[in-house]
Amino acid sequence: MYMGLPLEKQSLPIYAQARSVVEKIIPEVLERFSTQLHREINYAFNIES
Repeated sequence: MYMGLPLEKQSLPIYAQARSVVEKIIPEVLERFSTQLHREINYAFNIES
């Protein structure tokens, strides 16, 4: 006995749009990573010890 709904796979071609968005935010992500890394290293060397 079949109890489910008739479902169809749906997809959208978003690779080009996703790539352009990621390329735009890469500088911000790298800047944030660098800032956070410096904070963590500072904490590890100066506060944790």
